[in-house]
Amino acid sequence: MASFIFLIIMDKNPINSLRIGWSLLITIIDKSYNETLKKLAINIIILNGINNLNKNRPVMRSTIKFPVLSNVKIEVVPLVGPSSILLALMASGMSGQNFAFKGYLPIDTKERTRTIKQLELLVKKTGQTQIFMETPYRNHKLLDTLKAQCNNKTRLCIAANITSTNEFIQTKTIEEWKQTKVDIHKQPAIFLIS
Repeated sequence: MASFIFLIIMDKNPINSLRIGWSLLITIIDKSYNETLKKLAINIIILNGINNLNKNRPVMRSTIKFPVLSNVKIEVVPLVGPSSILLALMASGMSGQNFAFKGYLPIDTKERTRTIKQLELLVKKTGQTQIFMETPYRNHKLLDTLKAQCNNKTRLCIAANITSTNEFIQTKTIEEWKQTKVDIHKQPAIFLIS
């Protein structure tokens, strides 16, 4: 037998919602912890209620199973919902029929350059959109490398702060990006090329 705790958090920032949710969760667990609950598995669902009526900015959902036992273990169970990767792809105007997520590119300059060249060649051969990301404090370094290494006609989409009030999503050719100043330093961002 399990009981359920539903936390509906209304905050513009999903990270704040998660922090608020965890704070409430810990409070609930501390107040409810007794012999009966030690035997139960408590399922906690944290829903970020912001923009739940706006189809362009779907609700972030995070489900956490939280068994209240002597050793607390947390298992995250995803619910159907958007990811920044898919939202960036949808907004980019690039092929959603054929794409690949590469994750983080190598930090080493030579490896990074080689990988970018391989990804660009793959785009040209297959038409497959290539999606990748970077640690936010290295975004500008990645953008500089993309400008220096990619063909001027290659399209690059930068999707930063997706679903936040200062969301930035633009798709341009490398040639156009070379003429554009953008501040994405320390901003969570997804990069796509096609």
